[in-house]
Amino acid sequence: MSKLNQVKREEVLRFFNLPGFAIEMAKEEDYWKKDWTSDFAKCVFIIVGTYEGAELFDRFAAYKIGFELEKIGLRWMVMTDKYWEEVKDRYLKSPIITIGGPVVNYLSLKLSQKKGLGKNAIGFELTDRLIGFIWGENAYETLKLTKIFIQEYLESYAKIAKDIILRKP
Repeated sequence: MSKLNQVKREEVLRFFNLPGFAIEMAKEEDYWKKDWTSDFAKCVFIIVGTYEGAELFDRFAAYKIGFELEKIGLRWMVMTDKYWEEVKDRYLKSPIITIGGPVVNYLSLKLSQKKGLGKNAIGFELTDRLIGFIWGENAYETLKLTKIFIQEYLESYAKIAKDIILRKP
């Protein structure tokens, strides 16, 4: 156990390439005990499905977007669609991005039905909340669309997201 005490907290957190705000939060000695809801409300939530393909491909796409958001100065968190359904009321105004099609992601299914989106969808809209959406008819198409989203949509999405997050109390 002596080696356990020799490893510095920040060194461990950076080893795992955690998002910057997670490292900042974890610097506090008793951060595990606090209610994180107010900190998380300042995040962009990136929602992926809970199926094998979503875990294998969409989650990595989500992390790529997350680290790109971090470069722009935004906090982010990846979450599954099933857990999002449980906690979404805590984050009613938080910006979100849904990755993966209606077959693998419940949030994408609801958005697809509401907007009449097809097998391939990319973009974002601001209605009652800012929501980005990325999916292809298969995992490879979703990855290609994610790259396009980052190159062509993310900067505009992030500007709106920043405005929303900064307006929060």
